[in-house]
Amino acid sequence: MKIDSLGNGIYDESDFPYPDSSEYIIYNESANEEISDLTIYPNPASDEIIINIPENKTINCELEFYSITGKIVLKMPLSEQQNRINISHFRNGIYILSIKVSGKYIYKKIVVNH
Repeated sequence: MKIDSLGNGIYDESDFPYPDSSEYIIYNESANEEISDLTIYPNPASDEIIINIPENKTINCELEFYSITGKIVLKMPLSEQQNRINISHFRNGIYILSIKVSGKYIYKKIVVNH
């Protein structure tokens, strides 16, 4: 693990010794410096969130939403620069958004409030 200039952890797939690293939720408040152009908004959100990924980073991107209990409630590939994610069916609460971009994992707390 490396630490960026903001003190956030930057994790590479090789940082996880187990084949299924999706079992592990590591909280990271903002995008790491290598993928600093990635934006996620609004937060708090009610019906949808928008994820903007830099054009040169859209290959093999994956999104996972975890409930506060660690259950995966949504998993999908991200293949566009701008991705609109419907969350209108989510219950109010706090979720952890995990985005895999170029072998790096970015984690963000998302508040859903309808």
